[in-house]
Amino acid sequence: MNPSFNTVSQFAHAGVAYSITLSVLMLGGIHALYWFLPASVGLAAAKEFWYEYHYETVEVRGSSLQDFLFYSLGIGLAILFNLFR
Repeated sequence: MNPSFNTVSQFAHAGVAYSITLSVLMLGGIHALYWFLPASVGLAAAKEFWYEYHYETVEVRGSSLQDFLFYSLGIGLAILFNLFR
């Protein structure tokens, strides 16, 4: 896999998760995490570890664990930003 493509891909995973999480927190407040956190982590895990293995080629798929960790990083950074703003 092209290292520059992987870098852009990981920024995209983290950025999308960050923006969605921050949007949910801004609209629903910190209490929205009760439903959003399990849903977002569960959906990211299902997408990376099930969907991609069934519907994407090895070249496109890349590293599912790395993709999942960057989704989680984006979620975590948005939560931290919201708590300390």
